[in-house]
Amino acid sequence: MGGKVSINVNVDSPSAPGEKSILTDAIDGVTPEQLMEAMQKYIRDGKTVMGRETSFEATETDDGILCVHHWVIPDFLGGGEYKLRILYKSDTANRQIECVTFFSDKLFERKESPAIGVFKVLQDPVRIESWTTVNDACRLAGLLQKNLLEKALKGMGVPTNVQTDQLSPTDPSKLCLLSDPIESEALNADTYLDVYTKWLVDSAGATELPDSSFIEERAGWGSLFGVDEKVYAQHFVDKKENRLCIYDFGNDDKLQTIVSKTHLQVLRDPFRVEQYNQRQAGRRAGDEELKAAKPFIEGVLEALQKGS
Repeated sequence: MGGKVSINVNVDSPSAPGEKSILTDAIDGVTPEQLMEAMQKYIRDGKTVMGRETSFEATETDDGILCVHHWVIPDFLGGGEYKLRILYKSDTANRQIECVTFFSDKLFERKESPAIGVFKVLQDPVRIESWTTVNDACRLAGLLQKNLLEKALKGMGVPTNVQTDQLSPTDPSKLCLLSDPIESEALNADTYLDVYTKWLVDSAGATELPDSSFIEERAGWGSLFGVDEKVYAQHFVDKKENRLCIYDFGNDDKLQTIVSKTHLQVLRDPFRVEQYNQRQAGRRAGDEELKAAKPFIEGVLEALQKGS
């Protein structure tokens, strides 16, 4: 058994007819039980580091193994320190591991996860099946989103502090980014979106389309892990409701698959803005999910080969 095996995306799921999965080719020389045990040991031994972390901890809890990753965000993405928690929950009887992701302290406190990854060991033949279930009810309003909003406010000439994971003024049961009151003689609640789209074109390099939306290309968060990537977004302005919706397409330059949507609402009395991001709900098993699944699968198989 080698440390690498062919891994295929968006194939028919062997365990859930009608769904799609990431699926390895047959893995020889190992039983399903041995492979499941190897995955559990790989996690317990703290080998799920993603790269470039400033620190990492793996701790056994009553719910599973909690891994905490710490990074320093590059200055060109807004700077700061970022923490990601992943809770690995093992179901040995069904040979399945869930990876429950928490993108901020507040989401961990509220037990709200935007995405749960799954690794399942199959038999006859022995293979690993994987997929991610995305929850669109969970709002993301942490440091990564804060940096994007503060960058826009600064670019618009109104540098303003933004608070993360605040209770939304428009829906107190949900979280949002919330700016401090915006104080400016040149900008108000009625002109915010006009000034924003001007900044988007003049400074952020966006292109206006015939339907009055705007396409933007920008650096992706993969730089945290040493990956130089470009991501694409389409901005839709609703002046009647004084709000903005941004479709995030990840690295899909054809703008076919929406990864998430960012919502911004301009507020009055006092003049400020709230913003949050929601992932697109559904089961995912494509190239984006492979970026997380492949290092784990290959790492487990390599550890098995070495007997570690």
